Amino acid sequence: MIMTDNASITLVTAFFPIGRGDWSDSTRSDQKYLDYFAHWARIHNDLIVYTTNELSAKIKKIRENFGRNNTTVITIDDYASVDSELLGIMRSVAKSYPLYSMYQDKPEVKNAEYDYVMALKYWCIQQASTMVKTKYLAWIDFGFDHGGTLYKKSSFFDMEWEYPFEKDVTLFAVKKPNNLPVFDIVQRTDTFIQGDCLVAKTEYARNIYSDVREQYLHLLCCGMIDDDQIVLQMCARWKPEHYGILPSSWFSQLRDYSGKQSHANAVVYGDDEKKVSSGQRRGWMKHCLKYCIRQFRRLCKVVTLA
Repeated sequence: MIMTDNASITLVTAFFPIGRGDWSDSTRSDQKYLDYFAHWARIHNDLIVYTTNELSAKIKKIRENFGRNNTTVITIDDYASVDSELLGIMRSVAKSYPLYSMYQDKPEVKNAEYDYVMALKYWCIQQASTMVKTKYLAWIDFGFDHGGTLYKKSSFFDMEWEYPFEKDVTLFAVKKPNNLPVFDIVQRTDTFIQGDCLVAKTEYARNIYSDVREQYLHLLCCGMIDDDQIVLQMCARWKPEHYGILPSSWFSQLRDYSGKQSHANAVVYGDDEKKVSSGQRRGWMKHCLKYCIRQFRRLCKVVTLA
């Protein structure tokens, strides 16, 4: 397949430190994220990075070490002020929601700052859309591929990612989305849509934060909080004419949908062939039992207070 300017993609990413190195779960230091970034930073595409002033020089140097001078770094030190209203609502909901989740300790359940930074991905995309001339913008997580989860050799990224995506926004799913109620998906913190990478036509990207923010508010007004993956699924349900979903396994988008590949039509959902072991089933049953006991005690307390 021969790529043209109609398939050119500008990449957008961001890194706003939120103290993840001090978390009790899912711990990753700022240096770990810089190492993750260095794994894929040799990619040839134009890159726009949103970050703090403190980290901007380090990020530029990583790209320059690969000879990539097509990098724009935009510094935003007070990222909490970008949408302080949304952050305030998230903080309020995060205080009460964890009791109702099956996974109380996951960051997307209890950490409003984490969920807020996930939401800012789409603000960054929307801002970047006014600066570029390529037909497409693609979000790529700063820690994409976690230093070699799928692409063991960083030399894979010594290329330019191009592909003629059809929809205004293209999402990538590891499992085929279904019509389960949103509250059920959120309660189980289930994942269908990957949040690590998505593609938008630049013209439509100017609306993407408005779309995503509205779905966040719908979720928050129902007393639930989550990261961006369920919100993207809600966008696809709400505006299927604009949001398309393609199958993928984790991080495989750049491999499966590329001008260098010819097998895109054969790509399957990452969990299509996933087998659940008897041990995993027993573990899930044990987890469900603990959750039921916890909710029974909560309901008894509510009845007593009533």
